This record gives sequence, C-alpha cells and structure tokens, in this order.
Amino acid sequence: MGIQVNINSVTGQTPYYIFICNPDGTNCVYMDETSSLPFEFEIPSPFNTLSEYKLKLIDGNGKIITGNKQVEG
Repeated sequence: MGIQVNINSVTGQTPYYIFICNPDGTNCVYMDETSSLPFEFEIPSPFNTLSEYKLKLIDGNGKIITGNKQVEG
C-alpha cells in the first residue's frame, strides 16, 4: 500500500509546485502542481519505502517551503 500525503494548508502564493525528496533534501522528484487545497497524492517508488521523507513546495513567487515527515505505521 502506498503512502498518502495530504496537504491541508500552506502559506504562500498559488500555484504550488510539489516535490518529494529524501529526508536530507537530495534526490527530489516533481509530483504535481496545484492551486487549490486540500491536495492529496500518493508517494511513488522508491520514496514509498523510506521511513521519513521531505515535502518540498515552491510557491508562485518562487519561495521554497519544506518540511520533513515521519512515516506512521
């Protein structure tokens, strides 16, 4: 079963460009773009086997917003 990510709120300007990265911020993969929240997506392989991942968003003004998340389970 994949890891579902829910983004409920973000400070910044739309649209948001969404990336998943290794916990240290390297090896990022572009996921999608959205202008509306909440937004949900599934983390792809091989990132779905990590115990922690970094969510990286770039807003419409080019501001980078990041945060690490431990995988529950």
